[in-house]
Amino acid sequence: SFEENLSRLEELTANIRKVKENLPDGEYILHADMINANKRQKSMSDNAINHDVKLIVSTVDGQKQYKIQVEFKGLTIGSQLGYLKSLSYYDEGYTNPSTAIIEGNLKPATTLSEYDVVDMYNEAEGYKYPKLLEFPLVSTALNDPDGYVALHVFVPIMDAITAGSGDQDVWMKLDWSSIGIVEPEKSDAPTITPNGGTFSDTQSVTITAAEGAEIYYTLDGTNPTENRIISPLILSILVFNPILAKNTGPKSM
Repeated sequence: SFEENLSRLEELTANIRKVKENLPDGEYILHADMINANKRQKSMSDNAINHDVKLIVSTVDGQKQYKIQVEFKGLTIGSQLGYLKSLSYYDEGYTNPSTAIIEGNLKPATTLSEYDVVDMYNEAEGYKYPKLLEFPLVSTALNDPDGYVALHVFVPIMDAITAGSGDQDVWMKLDWSSIGIVEPEKSDAPTITPNGGTFSDTQSVTITAAEGAEIYYTLDGTNPTENRIISPLILSILVFNPILAKNTGPKSM
């Protein structure tokens, strides 16, 4: 539960390495900055991100998996507004043999949402600018003692101002001491139609929740849990019990 995860997190924050290795499955928030490849100053792309990035921890086949979600926003340079065109991450085993040089295999981040923006940079090619992106936090990055994650960005407006400056390696620097838990969103009570009554014949019942909610119900008087998910039901005898709504997507039954 959220309360249990919060308690465990408080116990672990004294040791950042233990935090990384022992995080319970769930969603977390970390502060992040974009740093030049030489690690001496912030990248221009630092102004193009939401600095609160989401860390998603899950266990798959007994192995912990870590993913980062980062939101890119418009970048203002002078009087012009530009956007990120692409984000890539360096796969497992990358190296940093010398200042400003990152070596390894690049893989594209996954685009989760896009901006509906057309400007002088994307009009001819017709591509959309990514808004929310996700990439795996490989163990090379996870184990970096200073929180550096090797990435590659292309920002057309930066490249137009100075050739080559928009297409560059950068470091995302994660501040593990800032970690916090994302509290699950709560939903309003679902609407039940018909809302009670006595029926002589079989009665269809519709349960609808607000957008972003998933509905759980029971018919035996026990409290609902996430193990009992909605399905179409036609009841000959119905006793309404407490209903739980969890925010995951629009649902109607």
